[in-house]
Amino acid sequence: MTSTSYDIITIGGGLGGATLAKVMAERGARVLVLESETNFKDRVRGEAMVSWGLPEIQELGTYEIMKAAGGRDVEWLEVAVAGSEPERRHLRTTTDSGTPRFIFNHPDIQEALLEAASDAGALVRRGARVRRLELEHRKVIATVDGGD
Repeated sequence: MTSTSYDIITIGGGLGGATLAKVMAERGARVLVLESETNFKDRVRGEAMVSWGLPEIQELGTYEIMKAAGGRDVEWLEVAVAGSEPERRHLRTTTDSGTPRFIFNHPDIQEALLEAASDAGALVRRGARVRRLELEHRKVIATVDGGD
């Protein structure tokens, strides 16, 4: 990789890194995303966002992207503790945010958000591994192996 200057470098293009890259690139920052995976794998279980998180992703502009990639709202929650009778509640009417839970397939959402970051102007390098970080004259220098 050639030597280039960026405002932000995210090491990892998962949900957090890709969202940060998208939002900051939309605001004019020069963003580089270094992601080691060339294809995301399904490693995470329990892929759900609780109700209070939905307003955050709506504000960041990623909710519709995530829905288009297969995310689904869950309106009802049913919980039984230690053999007690299940308690069922409607999340839109019983949460402070008035929003449901959101469930998704992690690799699909990672891919969609990383694509959105790229579409927003972030430079995405897949297959890149950060070998070293150095602080030099108030700048961070990243040494990277691989990446397309």
